[in-house]
Amino acid sequence: MGSKASTATCLPFLGFFHRASSVATSFAQPAMLQMPPKRSSFALGIIADVQYADHDDGWDFARTRKRYYRQSLKLLQKAVDEWNKRSLDGVIQLGDLIDGKNKGLKQVAGEEHPSERALRLVMEQLNRLTCPLYSLLGNHEFYNLPRQEWVKRLLSNVALDGDPDRAYYQVQIADGWRLVVLDSYEVSSCGWDEGHPRHAEAMEWLKKHNHNIRDAKRDWLAGMRGQAKRWVHYNGGVTQQQLQWLRDILTKADKADEKVLLFSHIPIYPPSTKDTTILWNYQDAMKVLHETQCVVACFYGHDHDGGEAVDSHGIHHITLASPLECLPSENAWGILRGDSDGGLVLEGHGKVPSLTISVRENKIEKAVKGG
Repeated sequence: MGSKASTATCLPFLGFFHRASSVATSFAQPAMLQMPPKRSSFALGIIADVQYADHDDGWDFARTRKRYYRQSLKLLQKAVDEWNKRSLDGVIQLGDLIDGKNKGLKQVAGEEHPSERALRLVMEQLNRLTCPLYSLLGNHEFYNLPRQEWVKRLLSNVALDGDPDRAYYQVQIADGWRLVVLDSYEVSSCGWDEGHPRHAEAMEWLKKHNHNIRDAKRDWLAGMRGQAKRWVHYNGGVTQQQLQWLRDILTKADKADEKVLLFSHIPIYPPSTKDTTILWNYQDAMKVLHETQCVVACFYGHDHDGGEAVDSHGIHHITLASPLECLPSENAWGILRGDSDGGLVLEGHGKVPSLTISVRENKIEKAVKGG
């Protein structure tokens, strides 16, 4: 059920990824965590939506917010410098490492494609980390390379059960603490060939819920109201298979008295973001989260403004601001710190606020904003 609309809006795959191995082999990846850690606390760096491109400054999709494409690499470098001054157990980046703008840049004869160059420069910074790197896949990844390339390049350090298409996983970061990473583009018009069943399923969902999708020339949001605005190409959904996997992980964590932090590129809880940046089938995901008591907080990217909210079950939902839209004097990154008593703190820097998450009291207490 592929269409011209899906090709035009999500951008076609590039014809340069046959050279991927020469780039991918230089990417440092942490060893897979097979045995439960003996430590009872952790510190985890976090950042979202770097979206680097060697491109002049521009604007967002709605043309209302300035984007500083070249500067974002410098801000990532500063974040890595700061993370390396700390003793961290890892860094997690929530997707959109490079921007889709790279796809349209002119390739100089005999040189690497601009998307390859952008990814190499970003990974040169992340490879300086003195701790493991954990990654999510966002829509801008798929504007540059197909899914299997990203899985091979960024997710080779985590257990994916040998599935070259799979991008969700879980890691025990400390005794009593587990990280669960979702693939919010498992059902998507981005990242899959038009003949793939997941692409076809995505187009069925989109055409059912958004009448504009059938006409490639129409504004995606014309006549759309409220949360219906989420039915656009740059969002996605999760399958029942992934939801069952999540249910199984959370059930086991609950029985083991573990605390879970969940990560997704697309926000799952609407009050933590805009109507235009919500997971398509967020209700299904929220239902699974509420079946157990182990989920402490969820962290998202995608919405560059950031946001925060607490749901009816006391789960904290935090969307990180993006370095892409920071002024030269700003930045947007943080460090998550969890302890054996269940306490969780987000040490925010720049546009990412500092938050103390009181698990027992089920509330967020705003701390002094990070510098």
